[in-house]
Amino acid sequence: MPSGLVPTHTELGGATVTDLGMGQYQIVGTASAMQATLDTFAVTPPLHSDDNLTIAVSAATLDADSSTNSVTSNITLRVQAVGR
Repeated sequence: MPSGLVPTHTELGGATVTDLGMGQYQIVGTASAMQATLDTFAVTPPLHSDDNLTIAVSAATLDADSSTNSVTSNITLRVQAVGR
């Protein structure tokens, strides 16, 4: 996550969120709890900023049979400054 952004979230359904540093977060829990928690993530840009940015979101699963799967997508955030 680019510097200056202030991320917020709420842990729901028993999911836990760990700040891994360097703008990386890990969500652990059931699929529904992780989705509910991910849906609460928000970022606030630095004051007086209207710079658009792109963040990478990765998801990985570890299934009961020990198989894994992962996907990464880039998401462009468009920031619109609000005048006072």
